[in-house]
Amino acid sequence: MHGENPCRYLEWDSEFFGRRIASARVSRLTADTVEEILAWSRTNRIECLYFLADSDHSETVRLAEDHGFRQVDIRMTLACDVSHAVRKRTAPRSGRRGRRTSQRSGRSPG
Repeated sequence: MHGENPCRYLEWDSEFFGRRIASARVSRLTADTVEEILAWSRTNRIECLYFLADSDHSETVRLAEDHGFRQVDIRMTLACDVSHAVRKRTAPRSGRRGRRTSQRSGRSPG
């Protein structure tokens, strides 16, 4: 990984959950990167490792499963081109126009 740590220690998560937690810096695995990630995790006594996998990359999925990772959640990113978005107009809540009818008689007042 060109001298960079393959994972980053997550201080807030670790403090909150009372376990040493880290996150992998990559979303795709090779045989080399998965070994670097696991070695870094052992050296840093990581108890829980987050790996946000590129699920469309079959080698990544196979390597992750082969090395004991398991799917626990699905992350979905939604995007919208707001430059062409149409703004919805809503009717004002007060000041309704129209004839009122009396609930007692069913006739219009006045």
